[in-house]
Amino acid sequence: MARHQKASRQQRTGAQSPVPRAGTRPRRLLVSGAVGLAVVVLLGATLLVTRSAPTTVQASCAARGARTGVSTGQCAPTFTLADAQGRPVSLSQFHGHPILLHFWAVACTTCAAEYPDFARAVRADVPRGLTVLAVDAWGEPSSMVQQWQARHHLPVTLLIDQPQEIVREYGVQGTPTTFFIDRTGRIVTSSSGPLTNAAFQSNIRSIL
Repeated sequence: MARHQKASRQQRTGAQSPVPRAGTRPRRLLVSGAVGLAVVVLLGATLLVTRSAPTTVQASCAARGARTGVSTGQCAPTFTLADAQGRPVSLSQFHGHPILLHFWAVACTTCAAEYPDFARAVRADVPRGLTVLAVDAWGEPSSMVQQWQARHHLPVTLLIDQPQEIVREYGVQGTPTTFFIDRTGRIVTSSSGPLTNAAFQSNIRSIL
């Protein structure tokens, strides 16, 4: 009788507290584990993408072997010209500065028509760090260029290309022609023909 009662208690205890089968886990634990695994995989993928993402740094045109040319994205060809006072000025000495390279001429009527917009943009952006090199592309006498500057007092560096070698190197077909060069020495954009003040401002913003 005692054995039968003991067996009955063991049977009731077993019915009330079933032992989980081998290889099974409570559902809540399974969900938590899956979420945790997903978080770990996601973090790992994020770190992998971050570490493998290439760093795009615009190489300076002062670097050895830099590709030179007058197309967008190329390094502007360096040159040395005399200013209106006969002093040599090189493009390379302004490396690190945004440059507006402007080919024009005193006697150019299209340049004269563009001048109000050009002057307005120059006066607004030179104080912000813009360097303006205005190259007389017709090779006019320095006295003529000096007289022009005495009338206008524009904050630009006036250069004279009397042999017109730089005009040919830059492929200038007519005046005015303008190149916008960034701080690395690279041509961001260029334009042949007169520009409005809005166009000057838009292009200047791309290199400042």
